[in-house]
Amino acid sequence: MQSIRREKTILWGLVGQVFPEMVRAFKDMEGETYQALLMTCAAAATIRQMSIEVFLAQVRAAYSGKRLCVSKLKHVYQLATRSIGVTEGIQANQLAIRVHLTQLQVFETQLEQVTSAMTVRLFSLPEADYLLSCPCLKPVSAALFLAEVGDPQRYEKAAQWVKLAGIQPVPNTSGRTQRSRTPMSHQGRPHLRTLLYFSCLRMVQYDTRFARLYSDLQRRKDNPLTKMQALGVLMNKLLHIWWALIHNQTFYNPSFGQSV
Repeated sequence: MQSIRREKTILWGLVGQVFPEMVRAFKDMEGETYQALLMTCAAAATIRQMSIEVFLAQVRAAYSGKRLCVSKLKHVYQLATRSIGVTEGIQANQLAIRVHLTQLQVFETQLEQVTSAMTVRLFSLPEADYLLSCPCLKPVSAALFLAEVGDPQRYEKAAQWVKLAGIQPVPNTSGRTQRSRTPMSHQGRPHLRTLLYFSCLRMVQYDTRFARLYSDLQRRKDNPLTKMQALGVLMNKLLHIWWALIHNQTFYNPSFGQSV
């Protein structure tokens, strides 16, 4: 993922030099039409030297998808006629764009292969169906969770998962001073903690009971929590829910979370 983000950042920079207005037509680099455009003629100065027919023909020749987005390409052509992109060093820039775009496509293909392999492996595990019944978990996230904790049966209680993730509250002391707040320890596995964080954000979005609890923790009269502290409580709760799903061999339902 880091390699993909890096290549996209480099590509946005290269395209921004020769055609900064391109972003008005294409918001991301996922589309096959956009990638075909980058492979052929990414510079505005090059595009406006062609007729619209020649421009479309060149992009179509490099396109391997089912439906070329002609309307967006026409918009690109119009933007190119009044672009402020640089007009020098275009050939070197175009070569760099092709190199980094090719590398991006390689990384994306590798990611798809790894994701597919992880998904196949996940569904061969007995815990998969129970975990995936939770609305916040997608197959890749569930696979990453099991990869972090290992065999769930080797743990005796959910508190061990909490400690493994490093989200258990610890006293905040310095010398003889003891502060009232008790932040999470952050001494566990950071990838597991990150997975829990984003899973809780999705739970707040898709589960009304989680959303209500998140709000109540921040608005309660005694010791109201900050947003991050409330998320920490939900992360702890979510781990206990996943523990119950696996060890009780049951499927998630919204009311189930209240008893965990």
